[in-house]
Amino acid sequence: MEQKVMPMSGRRLQIEWQEDAERLKRLYKEESELALRVRWHALWLLRCGYSVAKVVEVVGGHERSVRRWIAWYPSRKYADIGEVGDRGNRRH
Repeated sequence: MEQKVMPMSGRRLQIEWQEDAERLKRLYKEESELALRVRWHALWLLRCGYSVAKVVEVVGGHERSVRRWIAWYPSRKYADIGEVGDRGNRRH
């Protein structure tokens, strides 16, 4: 299901959701690693209809980080979410 989300810049993002809000909430709540938990939290909030601006306000960070997580989401494997560092560098 596609959902349009309004980022801070005013351009609409299109997200091809593969999980419903309950599944994303469960991933967020069950994640023990803080950095990953924040990312799942952001995706869950977006899935619930929050704007990118509101997600940034709630989880902290920057719009660029949220955009990276959105870009990652459609083609990811669950393990991949932890492979991109906060500055976009691949972890080794």
